[in-house]
Amino acid sequence: MNEILIYSTPIWERELSEYDEKIKENILSVVKKYDIGENKTSSSKNIFKEKEFSFLFDQACESVNYACDSFGIMDRTIFVNSAWIQYLNSNIGGIDEHLNYDTFSGVICIKSSENSGKLCLKNISINHLWGGLILCDKKNNLNAKQVKINLEEGKIIIWPSYLPVSFDANKNDEETILIYFNCFVVPKFDDKELKGDED
Repeated sequence: MNEILIYSTPIWERELSEYDEKIKENILSVVKKYDIGENKTSSSKNIFKEKEFSFLFDQACESVNYACDSFGIMDRTIFVNSAWIQYLNSNIGGIDEHLNYDTFSGVICIKSSENSGKLCLKNISINHLWGGLILCDKKNNLNAKQVKINLEEGKIIIWPSYLPVSFDANKNDEETILIYFNCFVVPKFDDKELKGDED
């Protein structure tokens, strides 16, 4: 019998180009400028226009460009429209499930450890009230209620913004530092289309 998968949801993962300890330390020194205060999980300042992070967002947009190809989004313009520094640690806890209202969302992992919290993406292809779930002995990408992804230093992870997302708390006293961003994708227009037909 043929098995035909429908309504599949891809995510994308790549390594930052030329990411090493020196670049990591440079980024962390910039991150320290954004003091978020005690017991907070993210910077309130939107950092997507900050020059210090531009090379990271360039790579994020390159990744979203690949994601657009997967979805068949052809002529397009991609831009990061919001970004902030996200912290995970055992004292504060994780980040509750939420939705983003953009085209694609993602994280760039700047600092992590072996027991860092994980990125959790909810499976929306299945009705979570479906009785068959309790009969499934082994979890896989068809019956899992959510997928948990390791946050590894120097990695970019991107997902369609319609996926509900949350983050587990760290299981140690180490701090995980992410740059969380959202991208808009809009149609690409020619100058003639923008100006109108002059003939």
